[in-house]
Amino acid sequence: MHIENEEDSALQYSFDADSIYTEGRSAMLGIMPITGVIPSKSRAPLDMFFTAPSERDFNFNLVCRIKHRIEPLYLNVKAEGFSVKADLICESLNGQMVKLTANGRNEINLRQVEPNEQAVRSLQVINSGKYPISFTWTVTNDSGLVKITPESGDIKAGQKSAATLTFVSSKKHELKNCLLTLSVLRGPTYQIALVGKCVPPSLMFSRKTVNFGTVFVNRPGMKGVTETVEITNNDSKPVRFVTHTANSKTFLKTSLKTFNNTAVRAFKNFPSVATLLKNSVKSFTVS
Repeated sequence: MHIENEEDSALQYSFDADSIYTEGRSAMLGIMPITGVIPSKSRAPLDMFFTAPSERDFNFNLVCRIKHRIEPLYLNVKAEGFSVKADLICESLNGQMVKLTANGRNEINLRQVEPNEQAVRSLQVINSGKYPISFTWTVTNDSGLVKITPESGDIKAGQKSAATLTFVSSKKHELKNCLLTLSVLRGPTYQIALVGKCVPPSLMFSRKTVNFGTVFVNRPGMKGVTETVEITNNDSKPVRFVTHTANSKTFLKTSLKTFNNTAVRAFKNFPSVATLLKNSVKSFTVS
């Protein structure tokens, strides 16, 4: 703002020191310069600055005295102190929404996935303040395997923004020192450690080669020669697998059955698909 001097002579001004404080001196309004001289027929700039010590309204009644003038100039200045408020909610492993903290350590466990399997978590940024906010997400040390969308945005007062966190890898990988950060402009910052790994399923074949040896040319009514290979799941969870008979003719068939013969599944078309429970075995018959 400016103080204007419309007189033909210079004027000297000075703001009362007590008037730059609120009642009880709980806050102060800065003025630069607090005293000065205004040349005739000109104006002088005034810079005001204020830092709110708390979240409430402030009122200042400034008194500016002009030398050789009886009546001072009065100026009322109002200000409002507020803080940017933003809450972060994350979906837990059991599907519940958990509130994270901006003043401590947070962790999101993306668990163990198989290659090309996606781990997905939902997050919500909530604007619990009185004014709009802007936010930005960043991920570090993720090797490009972790994505969060949207990466930035604006939220109106009382509204929320949903974000989706994904982790997917095409090969064995473990997240180490991976950090997800939510930065709210002029507001809180949330830091979240991400843990998770991608591990290929632990399936084992009882043998890697099947040799049928010399066989007769097939005739109607003849039984085909069969060989059995066992597949063992040493993983901690069920594994879905596909059997491919690459570079084979149509007379090569596969079938799958459980180890204890309580259930039998035959597949005449390729590929064959089945789910193998953890710590279990299936016999794989090739004919």
